[in-house]
Amino acid sequence: MTTETISSYNDIRPGGPRPGDVTLSTGYLLTGGERVGRFGNQCVFLMANAEQTLHLG
Repeated sequence: MTTETISSYNDIRPGGPRPGDVTLSTGYLLTGGERVGRFGNQCVFLMANAEQTLHLG
């Protein structure tokens, strides 16, 4: 099984990972090139810095 994924990242200013930023992913599950399912995921960053990123998914 493989995936066909579309991702998005909403960056709240100032730039870079910050609390409140959102990542979105959606796509299809593929078997032999045929779409057999769909998935979706949304995560909100709770805290973020250069060393560590923590998000709620």
